[in-house]
Amino acid sequence: MITSAIFILIIAVIYFFIGLKNNFRYVILLHIASISLLMIVSTIYIFKLSSYSFSSSLDFKLYQLFNRLGPNISDISRLHNICIALLMFSSFLFVFLFRSSKRSLLLLCLPILYFVITNDPGITWSIFLRTGEPNSNAFLSFFVTFNRYFSTALFFFYTLLPFFILAYSITHTRIRSYRKDCITFAVCLALFDIFVYLTFFGGIFRYILFNQVNLLKFPHEMPSTSTIDAFLPYSIVYITLAVFVLTSLFHPFLEWKVFNRREMAQNAQLMNQNMKIILHSYKNAFLGIQRLTNLADEYAQAQNQEKLLYCTQQLNQIAASNLDSITQTIEMLKSVTLKYSIVDITACIETAVYNSSLSPKITVERNYDPKAEHTLKLYGDFDYLQEVFLNLLSNAEYALKKKNGPDPMIKINILSESDICSIEIWDNGCGIERSQIKNIFKTYYSTKSSSSNFGIGLNYVETVVKQHHGNITVQSEVGQYTSFQIVLPRNKINSGGNKNDTLGDMR
Repeated sequence: MITSAIFILIIAVIYFFIGLKNNFRYVILLHIASISLLMIVSTIYIFKLSSYSFSSSLDFKLYQLFNRLGPNISDISRLHNICIALLMFSSFLFVFLFRSSKRSLLLLCLPILYFVITNDPGITWSIFLRTGEPNSNAFLSFFVTFNRYFSTALFFFYTLLPFFILAYSITHTRIRSYRKDCITFAVCLALFDIFVYLTFFGGIFRYILFNQVNLLKFPHEMPSTSTIDAFLPYSIVYITLAVFVLTSLFHPFLEWKVFNRREMAQNAQLMNQNMKIILHSYKNAFLGIQRLTNLADEYAQAQNQEKLLYCTQQLNQIAASNLDSITQTIEMLKSVTLKYSIVDITACIETAVYNSSLSPKITVERNYDPKAEHTLKLYGDFDYLQEVFLNLLSNAEYALKKKNGPDPMIKINILSESDICSIEIWDNGCGIERSQIKNIFKTYYSTKSSSSNFGIGLNYVETVVKQHHGNITVQSEVGQYTSFQIVLPRNKINSGGNKNDTLGDMR
């Protein structure tokens, strides 16, 4: 058991340094650390009081190493209480990330503090001496019984509270990615809590829980091992690895990522450097096509072959058109020094709508969260975000014109939940094929039929959104609608790097 606990602690430390810096991942790591420490201390606690059978010789050697520190039963009991309090505190931190307020911070911290104080061996020893007196107060006996059951109820309350918060968020949120993140996080948390319940309420460690020990912290019964006890040390390793895989695949709550401006600049510069190389290679290819068509034009004129001349002129025109488009794109890919500021997201969207020059036939419906209309602000670049909205509005207008249906409409929905905001741009245009949705954010992929379109727009949109540490999702039905939903964090960027940093060459 001790070996498994130390092993997952090592994995957690490695994951802390190589994984995404995300507040919710920090909570998961704290949850893992508290479970690991609780396993170690509980094993030592049991061995101090009974003939516990270690699962391996390494476990026994680790126990001997710890025992050289000379802890007595009171010290181990205090550590046991602190580990349980730490486990409850990790659940509290998760709730605090969702419902951050000073009042909730105080209210949820007080019961944990009460638990640590009232279960301290020094206090319980004092109560033991008083209850043994002939004229002992009946209140003390009541307090002992009450404290046992209250501690157990408190443990269940804190471990189950995050699931109530997640269930409420899943059923009430209108942000698609947020719902997926809540489900992923609930699965991760459930795996750990199932292990905790099996181990500390159904396994060998149940003998040293609150309602199973006397005031001197000795168990009422001596522990006996079972088949499930032999399997539990391995199960926590598999659970930890499964959780790390889930969080690596789905990146829950990416919007709560801890980041700085210098990191944003480095990521964008590297990506845009690669894009420049690709675009230059395409430019060289079109230059070759143009030279070949010029030679063919001269040859056709010499031979007086009118059909060949017509074909080469068309090829030359297409090549020139493509060269102009790519040259303009490369000109746009120039280094820009971003001016980070507090961005009023509603003002940014209104500016984009004004600059988009949408057809007067298109109805633009605005559905802004009343809480967000005048107060929703985030830390980012106004111009970059405006270009994102301009691009999405342009795509929506194209889809509406292609469908050419009655009552063309674009809806702009803004929602504010917790520390994130959602901007949805919806249109009732031609829609996107389901098979195409997975590719629309790829560079040079386009669903438009125009020869001058190179599929850079949505890739650029995704790039800017990710550099603001948000995400973008799309839903669509052919002939019905298309909905792009952008989720951005409202938390401020850490003060790293220069006042004005470069967010790469993407413009």
